[in-house]
Order: sequence, then C-alpha cells, then structure tokens
Amino acid sequence: MASGTILLVPDQGVNVLGPVELLRRLVNAMVLANCGNDFASVAAAVNATQINSTVASPFKVNGVWAAANFSAATPKWTTAMFGSAQAAGFNVIPNGFFSRFLLCGNISGTASVIQGISAPTAAGAIIDARPVGVGTGQGTAVLPVNLCVFVTLLVQNAQAGGATFTPGGTSFAAAGVTTTISNGLDYAVMGQLNDGRVGSSSLASPVFMGTQGPALPLP
Repeated sequence: MASGTILLVPDQGVNVLGPVELLRRLVNAMVLANCGNDFASVAAAVNATQINSTVASPFKVNGVWAAANFSAATPKWTTAMFGSAQAAGFNVIPNGFFSRFLLCGNISGTASVIQGISAPTAAGAIIDARPVGVGTGQGTAVLPVNLCVFVTLLVQNAQAGGATFTPGGTSFAAAGVTTTISNGLDYAVMGQLNDGRVGSSSLASPVFMGTQGPALPLP
C-alpha cells in the first residue's frame, strides 16, 4: 500500500461523512482559528454611519493569538471603511433589500469591512464567491483570508420613498433601516449548500466539531 493511503473497511463500521458535513466541519475549524476570545466583549454599537467597539478583546488569526488585544475605538469601523467596501464593487442596498457586512480585523489590529450582496430576503444576503460576471458573483472568498470576523451586521433597507441605503452615507439607525448586530461570523452569510446525494444542508446555524452529519454510502 502506498504511503499515506487511507483504507476504509466497511465491515468494521466505518462511517464516511458526506461532502456537506465535511465542509461544515472545515468551516468551523477555520472560524475557530480566526476568532475573538469573547465576541460579546467587542460590544459593537451603531454610531450613525459607523460602528463602535467599546471593549478591547483578545483574538486570533490563522490559529495564532495576536500580541495585543483588538482595541476599542469610537468609531472602530469608520465611514471610510464602509465607503471603501462599496467602492470595491459592492453596491448600495436597494429599497426593500437586505445586505450583510463582516466587521473584521487583521493580526495587527487594523479594522476592515467586507460587504456581501444585496437580496430581497435576509437568507439571500450572502457573500457570493462565484467569479465576477457569474450571477451576483463577487469573486471573493466566502470566509475572509487572514482576518478575524468580530461582528456581522444585517441591514434591512425599508426607508420611505424608495430611498437606497448607501454604505458610509446612510445612518445604520435611519428611519426605515433595521440593523441587526451579531457577535462573530453569522453563518447565514455563507448561504445554502446543496449536494445531490445528501440533499440540502444549511450553514445558517453553527455546527461544531464532532457533530455527526449525513453519511455517503460506501461503494
């Protein structure tokens, strides 16, 4: 047998995980390697067109703890950062639509913002990792690279008169705008996975290591 070969023996009760479950576990491993010690301690708060962080928080990126806490600041994620997210190819939020924002920081503690697509339902407000030009593809990774996600914002734009929501320009607390703050990564930003053999599976709820999922039949 070649070096590194894994032999699965059906009659010994080996259970082969389906590809969706394997992906779920991989996602969890990546999230746990890029997270804050206590997401709630970030204490994010709306500050008009910006977001504050009121408590410093230990965090790690790629499994390595940062040398210093992610500092508190008013604001922490600034108008310019949200404007930059828009300038990078992400659009204003049309009236009646939703969009999610990931509020991140790198190992040096520098804050940044990633915006997903806008959609008429909250479930559709994901990061679309398909190439640009394919559907609503953004050509970006679903999970941020070399970043810790401290906060996820879900913004619903229902302003009167059909007004659009402009990141960095419209207040998160404006009349008709509903901003929901979630600590850490909201798994709903990854949307729905589908595999023909195991059916649909959602990553909207975190499923941590050790949770058993649907198994593929052995050949």
